[in-house]
Amino acid sequence: MYKKNFAILVFVVLAFSAPGQHPLIYPADVIDIRYAMSQPAVGYTLRVDTNNLSGYDVEINIKNAPKTFHLAMATHKEYDDRYWRYVENFRAESKEKISFERKDSALWKINSSGKNITIKYRIHLPVLTGTVRPVWRPFLSKTGGLVGDMHSFMYLVEDARISSYITFKIPENWKIATGLASTSDAKIFYASSAKTLMDCSVMVGNFLSRSFIVQGIPHKIAYWLLPDAKSFDTSVLVKSVKKIVKETIQLFGKAPYKNYTFLFQDGAYGALEHNNSVTMGLPTATFQRDITDMYNEIAHEYFHTWNLVALRPAEYSDLNYGPKEKAKGLWWSEGMSIFYSDLILRRANLPTYDSTRIIHLEKLIERYFSNSGNYKISPESSSLESNEQPGGLGDYYPSVHLQGEITGAMLDLIIRDASNSKYSIDDVMRKMYYDFPEEKGFYGKDIEQSVKNICGCDAYSFFQSYVYNANILDFNRYLKLIGKKVNITWKQAVDEKGDPSPDLDIFIYRRVGDTVFSIGLTNPESCWAKAGLHTNDKVIFINDMPVTGRESLRNIQRDLKIGDNVKFTIKRNSILQKIIVPVTGYNTPTAIITDLKNTTMKQQRIFQDWYNLK
Repeated sequence: MYKKNFAILVFVVLAFSAPGQHPLIYPADVIDIRYAMSQPAVGYTLRVDTNNLSGYDVEINIKNAPKTFHLAMATHKEYDDRYWRYVENFRAESKEKISFERKDSALWKINSSGKNITIKYRIHLPVLTGTVRPVWRPFLSKTGGLVGDMHSFMYLVEDARISSYITFKIPENWKIATGLASTSDAKIFYASSAKTLMDCSVMVGNFLSRSFIVQGIPHKIAYWLLPDAKSFDTSVLVKSVKKIVKETIQLFGKAPYKNYTFLFQDGAYGALEHNNSVTMGLPTATFQRDITDMYNEIAHEYFHTWNLVALRPAEYSDLNYGPKEKAKGLWWSEGMSIFYSDLILRRANLPTYDSTRIIHLEKLIERYFSNSGNYKISPESSSLESNEQPGGLGDYYPSVHLQGEITGAMLDLIIRDASNSKYSIDDVMRKMYYDFPEEKGFYGKDIEQSVKNICGCDAYSFFQSYVYNANILDFNRYLKLIGKKVNITWKQAVDEKGDPSPDLDIFIYRRVGDTVFSIGLTNPESCWAKAGLHTNDKVIFINDMPVTGRESLRNIQRDLKIGDNVKFTIKRNSILQKIIVPVTGYNTPTAIITDLKNTTMKQQRIFQDWYNLK
């Protein structure tokens, strides 16, 4: 046991100007070695006291510091948790004259006549709201936690290419799992740049650890469990993950990493991809229930290693401390990763939601029509707002994931038909990956051109109609290419008892910086919108009860019936209004795909190749 129950995590990070330097053999060399004495060397120390798990202290030691420089906390492209809010007691120390100024929320300016500078601050971890923790956020417990990345460290803005060594000092019975490169010392790791350091989460503590090799590349599974976790067969998890890895690498021909780590956490939700790792909530209770959702999430997030991280939208910079950057091509990055999560699982003979590809396509079409935003808003417009707060698209709330998946599915049929089944969307994905490396990135037009180059067909009209602009996909036009057609029927939605279901297309949320909650709608044709509510209305009372959280609406929704009235007191443009909403039912679509009559040999062959996952 660690004496006095006191744990210290020490991160010593040495900075170098060259991003491609290899890890040193002797960790002690980290202290002073760099390519030129004119280059700064940076050492990070992160301390955790297990008697006080409310946060951790960070110390940054900079040797050969510039007279003036900036430190920043990076903004994540998707989940910007704004951990600059939790920086406490920031101070700068030197034997010489030194001063600092907070120039912006996430940016500090330091001036000093000294060469050796120490920066100190504390990250006070936010109090958990709700019963389940977001998996990508740092946490600490008596048995371990998640630390590191942009939630913990600041980076030198003037030279983000600096490479780093990171040393961990933790209790003897704790282990380390991370995407950072290992060295000859088990507690020292290496990051080739500030971008890599900001991206890599670090799991520390007592966790299950399993490993496997695919194409000579080591892969590790680290699974942090709750104290009361139920036992399960880890071999099933390892075998399944290995199948997903093999199929994905086979698709692209190579992996964009030298090692990969799956960071699974019990008692958490969500997932977030990294350069060569993934953090993912994986409740052990999943193994006692249906594990299909687990496989889909793993395949989806792992696929992002290629499609979003290595192949990324050109609008994304390496590091950014300002507002989140927007990209028009997220429908491809997100939607096609969902597309391939299903395809990879089928190729790996793992469980999927839908028993056949036809049934899966029927479900996609039903979901497409269930939300009018999916065809009223173009995929590119949805992409620009996908990581923003509600309201940028009015009362529409399209799914960029669904738009991308179903658009990709139709493109796949077009490519197969134009090439006489020689090529498929696989070839476009591979071409994109090799033609647009991470440092280059891709724009929306690059996707169109890549499709055209593969199939030799007219991709322009499709992209004009269904990607750059908003129109209802002509499914029968493209299903005809494989000898199929779809029939859409609408009927009143009912619950499991067969009773009509009420329209529940409304939610409330708190906008960044607000103290009150706002309305969020997903369909301007819903009963809520028709009664006069709109996205971003401030909601003060519901049924004369003050709104204190999301449960204020959810508790009412649980018992709602068609014909009920719900009274809202809202504030719009600083004016209070009372709106009564008569609750109605809604219609839901059913999609049935059937065979066309008198199909050609070409249609039959293309269908068989598509259906058999070729």
